[in-house]
Amino acid sequence: MKTAKYYLQLWLLVLGLSHHSQGCGADIFAEASLPVTGTIAITQQVKLTVDIFSRQDFARSSQIRWQPVAGLVIEQKEPFSTRYTAQRQGHEYFVQQWELLLTPQAPGPYRLPALQIDVWVRDDDGQVALKPTAGIQSNSIEFSASIPEAMQGIEHWFAATAVTVERSFEPDLLDESSDKPVIGVGDALSRTIHIWAQDSAPRMLPTFNFRSYQGLSAYQKPAQTAESVNRGRYTAEKTIRVDYLVEEDGRYQFPARQIHWWDTVNQRHQVIELDEVLLQAGENPTLKPFVLSAEEQQQQSRRRWLMGIATGLALLLPGLAALGVYRYWQRPHVQQAIALRRLLKAACAEEDLLKQQAMFYRYFDYRQSADYDAQLQSLLAGISSATTRSGMLTQLAALQAYLYAEQRRSSVMKADAFWSSLLAVVSNQRAQSSPADGLRLNPAGEKHKA
Repeated sequence: MKTAKYYLQLWLLVLGLSHHSQGCGADIFAEASLPVTGTIAITQQVKLTVDIFSRQDFARSSQIRWQPVAGLVIEQKEPFSTRYTAQRQGHEYFVQQWELLLTPQAPGPYRLPALQIDVWVRDDDGQVALKPTAGIQSNSIEFSASIPEAMQGIEHWFAATAVTVERSFEPDLLDESSDKPVIGVGDALSRTIHIWAQDSAPRMLPTFNFRSYQGLSAYQKPAQTAESVNRGRYTAEKTIRVDYLVEEDGRYQFPARQIHWWDTVNQRHQVIELDEVLLQAGENPTLKPFVLSAEEQQQQSRRRWLMGIATGLALLLPGLAALGVYRYWQRPHVQQAIALRRLLKAACAEEDLLKQQAMFYRYFDYRQSADYDAQLQSLLAGISSATTRSGMLTQLAALQAYLYAEQRRSSVMKADAFWSSLLAVVSNQRAQSSPADGLRLNPAGEKHKA
């Protein structure tokens, strides 16, 4: 009897919890919203608000789960929710408001699927169940992120609502007073850069790499990061520190640096300038250079190697060109052509028709007459058979017209040095003749009275 009563009570308890869970399921829901106005930039930290509504009072904090989204960092940094009451459709609801931080890493559209939420509420007797009273889902969220036009081409930047940067030296190199400490060989120097950024994450803040100099060794420490929240405003901090050890006297110049960030409040590009600083160690005024890294040394060696090759080619190519021209003019057939041109020119100067004919035929044999057309053979034969000066000039005019036509038509004729010289000789011979000897031809081949 006692066993039957126990199972009856257990069955009634399960039935009651099941009915209560179904009732709560109808009275519990969640809403997700993204209260952002304007363009969302990549690396911008956006707050996603999740409001959970329940007709019964909450027994404990709800648990929110989400699916990962490529290129989107999703974080729940605030461990506690904001609680309040609200009226919906004539009913009073208890509300838990949670915040998730969304940070897009690349431009493009994003879709956050529905959030999975486990909720615990109290029953009518004020008891708390060991398992979630209800499992609900929120609505999905869609948005897009882009790179602002003003930030195009900038290698490293981040988005924030406000940024503050401080730098310091120990000993203080920025002190302009006469009591500025003197630094010498063996002394140590510390340099610190502190960056604060509101509504950003420490991983988004820039990292500086400090280099050693010849005579000044740099020992950089790992960056220290921290994050805090005050009244819903998240502040990221990064501290970068490097220690220097002076090994040689000299002047060491710390270069200027820039920090670029996108102002999400004013929607504009902001730049923080860190001016260069000069360290004077001892009395040596020599400005010491950087110590090159292994990669930079390899790049510098490669540049020197390429410069050596370029310089060698710049000196070698003109020499090879000059040698080629010299060897061309020293070839037997070129020298023979030059000698024949000189003989022909001398015959024209002496006005010796028989010698001119002999020179034409000698060159004709030299050029292998079988390779030329019948017209050229006929012209040369006409010059050979001329017995008077006027007849010779007439044949020279015909030969000149032929040479001009061939020079315009044939690339071989244009590249032949002898034919160009021959054309000049024929033209000069005709120009020196008497107007009574006949007609002249211009280079275009048109006739006009001499």
